[in-house]
Amino acid sequence: MGLVVEHEVLKKAIPFVCSTLEVVQIKTTEDRLILGGLDPTHVTLVKATIIPIDIEPLNTAADSRYLSMITELVTHGDIKITNSNERITFSNGEETASIPALEPRDQPNEKQIEEIISNECRAKVNLKSLINAINKIGKVSEEVKIEAKDNKLIISGTNDKIKAENTIKAEVEKEATAKYGIKYLQKILKTIKDKEVTLQFGNNLPIKITSETDILQLTAYIAPYIDEI
Repeated sequence: MGLVVEHEVLKKAIPFVCSTLEVVQIKTTEDRLILGGLDPTHVTLVKATIIPIDIEPLNTAADSRYLSMITELVTHGDIKITNSNERITFSNGEETASIPALEPRDQPNEKQIEEIISNECRAKVNLKSLINAINKIGKVSEEVKIEAKDNKLIISGTNDKIKAENTIKAEVEKEATAKYGIKYLQKILKTIKDKEVTLQFGNNLPIKITSETDILQLTAYIAPYIDEI
């Protein structure tokens, strides 16, 4: 059959990886389709790992501006993905769209980041509450401080005149505090459609954001915001 993925899965995966990337790497492993890459500022690393209906080897890349339109052009069903004549084609048998294929690059390896944060704080939180809190802080600051303790997250930010703080419930395994750029958090979180996300971070360390189902895992890493001395 070739490489075939459910439309609803692509509809969740594509906006997520396109949220911060200019070029999305598209590659299959033995039994997974992986979309992702490192953003141009080297602040975020995003990845969507998909279990496809059927699989065949693929290693290419696409401009996120064009890739982001695919699920609006091929709107339902099981989508077959092929790469030939320097174009990536998406088709459900009734609707077809193709975009230019770009030269693939090696996907960044997140193992080093995982090793850094593996034993740090893990917090499970309601996504809507998290987005609302971060958006409020975004009215006064370009960076957000996230503090995890006592089964809650304290989301705060400040400028020369105003200090704002929001507290939301979370399942917290370990205390931690760090700052991150608001715009990266906002871009990534607004593309996730699940009710809850898991945050994993440590004191002044990268944050990992995860949303997972049986056939799709969305993962983002954001570098910490370091105050200027």
